[in-house]
Amino acid sequence: SGNFDETYKILSLACKNLLVFLSK
Repeated sequence: SGNFDETYKILSLACKNLLVFLSK
């Protein structure tokens, strides 16, 4: 559903930010 797609976008963005944060 659209709601799941929205959640997936938020989670994938959060994971990218977390990886960038941890790599510093």
